[in-house]
Amino acid sequence: METNGAKFWRFACRRGDWKLTDVGDGIWRLFDIARDPGETRDLSLGDPDGKAELVAAWDRYAQQVGVTLPDFIPYRSQNALMIRFGASGLVNHIS
Repeated sequence: METNGAKFWRFACRRGDWKLTDVGDGIWRLFDIARDPGETRDLSLGDPDGKAELVAAWDRYAQQVGVTLPDFIPYRSQNALMIRFGASGLVNHIS
């Protein structure tokens, strides 16, 4: 799906050279895929506002299309799930 120049997937969002993704551990990571096509350097700490903007865009997308999030995945840490999904299991903007 594409909205406002961003492309979305179940656990990813791309806008321009920036890609936000969750590799399966419940933590959002931010990559500049033009400079790092292998997605090896997480830039989240260096650009928290950019990360927050893409997380918010993904949250809106997920609500619009009804992304179904898992209740529990054993290999994800409980702490990461609480940060990402909150106690209610709904996506929040803390991550």
